[in-house]
Amino acid sequence: MIARMRKIFLMSVAAMAFWPVFAAESELQPIIKRNPFERPANESLTTDAAETQENRIAIIEPELRGVLLAGEKSVVDFGGVILQIGESSDGYRLVSVQDGVAIFRKNGKKVSFSLRESNSSN
Repeated sequence: MIARMRKIFLMSVAAMAFWPVFAAESELQPIIKRNPFERPANESLTTDAAETQENRIAIIEPELRGVLLAGEKSVVDFGGVILQIGESSDGYRLVSVQDGVAIFRKNGKKVSFSLRESNSSN
């Protein structure tokens, strides 16, 4: 019985010694491997329809499609392109992200895009 209690005690001590390792792994932030805002591909689109859709997207002014707030690692879907703070797309450089709002710089001017309304310049 003493040997069994000793074994349980040693296993408990070992578990407590490795606890910080397991706790540290749970605090790691996941790496985004795909666009969380992207819709699944519609395989029923013909090539002509897909080309027409691409041409339409190229003409449309970029829009803010989604925001994931995560402090310095915040991510936005800006016209189908996933950007983190400091990254650029179509001349817009992402400066900061707030609740439902992304603030960019383009040609030295601050431009904000909101999920709630059409884009506006400051």
